[in-house]
Amino acid sequence: MRSAILTALMVVLVGGAAGVVANVTYYKLPWLRERSTRADSPSLPPPAHGNSEQGSQSSGTDSEPSSRAAEPAANPCAPRPGDKPMTVRMECVLEYLEKGGAYIVDAREQHDFDEGRLRGAFHLPSSAIYANIQGFMATGAQVDDVIIVYCGGGSCEASHNVADVLHDDFQYQKVFVYEAGWEEIERSGRFGDYVESGGAQS
Repeated sequence: MRSAILTALMVVLVGGAAGVVANVTYYKLPWLRERSTRADSPSLPPPAHGNSEQGSQSSGTDSEPSSRAAEPAANPCAPRPGDKPMTVRMECVLEYLEKGGAYIVDAREQHDFDEGRLRGAFHLPSSAIYANIQGFMATGAQVDDVIIVYCGGGSCEASHNVADVLHDDFQYQKVFVYEAGWEEIERSGRFGDYVESGGAQS
């Protein structure tokens, strides 16, 4: 009887340890994790160009041909051939920073975030997603809001890890990754006033 209890206890302990190791490996070694392509998700729309009242005031005057006002603006967020699913380019990120309409998420570690980040970005580091997710949810982001996640760029996987968790575990449907990330933000020189630095609340 005693040996049966000890055997059962050992099985439970070994099983629990295996579960912990599997969970840690799943999140710490992203190359083992199957990447969610979310190919069935819609393309990212361009941000709104002001409210409808402003739009109606600028929709044309007597001195301006109505056909000119009706020309659609190019969508900087429209996917191009070769783009990976659920990713965005610099022009799209800049458009959302200028006009609003998206939650920007920084997936880098605290020291990188403190040194510099996109203005208004919420800090959700890849190494502590679940520890910080309640803070992100408290921002009021709804499941159908646009979320753009970035990290250091280059070979950085943190943005993909955070995007996958937001989509797969918390059902946010419009989660996009800015793959070029901080590397391009710094190099391009196009983000100007959209960059801030110094310690900030995670």
